[in-house]
Amino acid sequence: MLYLGFLASPAWAETPGSLDLKILENQLGNLKGATEPACSSCAEKPDSNLCQDLRKFSCAPGDFDDGTGIGVTGNIIQQKVADLRSKSRNTFIEGFSKRLGSADESYEYLRKLAQSTLGLVDAPQCKNQLRDPACVKLLSSGLADISLKRVFPSAELQMTGASSFIFGYSLRDIDLLTQNSLYENIEADLSKGVQRAITDQTMQKKIAKKIFPDIRMLIAAKIKENVADPNTQRQLIDKVNGIQFGGVDCTLMGGYMGALSVSINSLIIPNAYYQHNKNEFRYCNGFLLGNQSEFQIAMVIAHELAHSIDPCNIAKGPSAFRFNYSSKEEVNAEKEYPFQGLLECLRKEDSVRASKMPVNPQIAVEQKKIADLKAAIEEIKRAIAKIEKKLKKSSLDPKERVVLREKNLTLKEELMEKKSELDKLSGGVGFGTSLVKTENPLFCDGDQIGEAFSDWLAYEVIPDYMASKHPSLTEEQFQTGYANAFRGFCNTMEQGIPQVRGQEVAFDVHPAMEDRINSMLLASPKIRAQMGCKAPSKRRYCPALPGGKTK
Repeated sequence: MLYLGFLASPAWAETPGSLDLKILENQLGNLKGATEPACSSCAEKPDSNLCQDLRKFSCAPGDFDDGTGIGVTGNIIQQKVADLRSKSRNTFIEGFSKRLGSADESYEYLRKLAQSTLGLVDAPQCKNQLRDPACVKLLSSGLADISLKRVFPSAELQMTGASSFIFGYSLRDIDLLTQNSLYENIEADLSKGVQRAITDQTMQKKIAKKIFPDIRMLIAAKIKENVADPNTQRQLIDKVNGIQFGGVDCTLMGGYMGALSVSINSLIIPNAYYQHNKNEFRYCNGFLLGNQSEFQIAMVIAHELAHSIDPCNIAKGPSAFRFNYSSKEEVNAEKEYPFQGLLECLRKEDSVRASKMPVNPQIAVEQKKIADLKAAIEEIKRAIAKIEKKLKKSSLDPKERVVLREKNLTLKEELMEKKSELDKLSGGVGFGTSLVKTENPLFCDGDQIGEAFSDWLAYEVIPDYMASKHPSLTEEQFQTGYANAFRGFCNTMEQGIPQVRGQEVAFDVHPAMEDRINSMLLASPKIRAQMGCKAPSKRRYCPALPGGKTK
């Protein structure tokens, strides 16, 4: 698929933004390579311990205001979702009650269907008239609870996507109820209200109009600074300038069945991603629920935009925007990478130690199993989609409808089994962890270098961005801000270290979080200067310079 964003970005044209690079150069001042104190009295003040270990502080409990926003450690997202769910219950009951209490005869079947599903056939309140206020109240409360469990995610839903695990009712009864068109319309309307309430529209607009364009411009400037070949410069800048912001809804990360599309899961995922086939990135709304610090927002955006030109994705996309390695061997391809000398530096022990997945004798066998399971899952999904499309036809024969529903339920159960088997084989879902290495282009699989490069470019860009947009921040605020950039990631702090467990290899494409923070971020001279760190870092700083030289 072509990157449509490129059509609006002429070759070698810089995308305008609110950040002026000439003004930025003046504001940066001594930040360019400066690590010496600005005055003699400053030299007497010892460095903060944060200058050597920022990782622990990023996991400290509490709320931390860095002057650009507040970063929170803890289950803040779960708390916000729980509060919204509690507030939404009355709204859901009122929404169903309004329809079920209506004199419109079209709702009669839905009332009877709800009565059967909820086990209220013999309820005294519903004996005489289903529109009786007492009966409507019972039916509406029951439907509201079912709908709330579909709209608001639960642990069982995230793991299985199965109705029977979360509702406590018969899967077949629930399936018949939730496929009723009147029920679907009511639930969809209620879900839209919840989605509006959970989405941070203000910050979404700020990202789209201000932060994203400025970060994109700074990355283009870094390409000019670090890539020697003029043609490659143009190629990479054109690709970066073509990147589009896809918003904060991360539905593509969910993988949930169509029947659960009303779920707000996609709006509470704390993540972000770049899609090379669309040349687009998304900043998931879940990040904004847990962290409003501009340090994290800007750093995550810079990291995701950097993926467009990382060692893997730089070789993807339309030919006009694709860098072609002449060598098929990674050892030689590393030397061809436009940011000369950088990849070799990032692999060093005194830097971030970007590693490759260890070779394992069981890889080929595990690859085959996973590939077969994925193919089977996709085939079942296609079959389910085909059946559900037929079920939506009002002209469908009633007998055929019953048969198709039974077949649909069987396929869904089979799908859950396959997904569970795949999860066990691949070590879980959504954590960037793989037990096997698949065949992919250079640097695209079983290698931490792509994530290491994206971190590196983000760390090069963020101090310039902060110096321009927030020039009055104090050293203490910078210290808090750079810790806030990682606040909320504490549950992933130990990932990134390859481990061999018997015949399996557990591997995370992200370097260990401690290395990402203490070994690479704190090695940046500009970041250290902003934090007031006078002593040099104990870790290697990896600048990429034209000609392949590194300091």
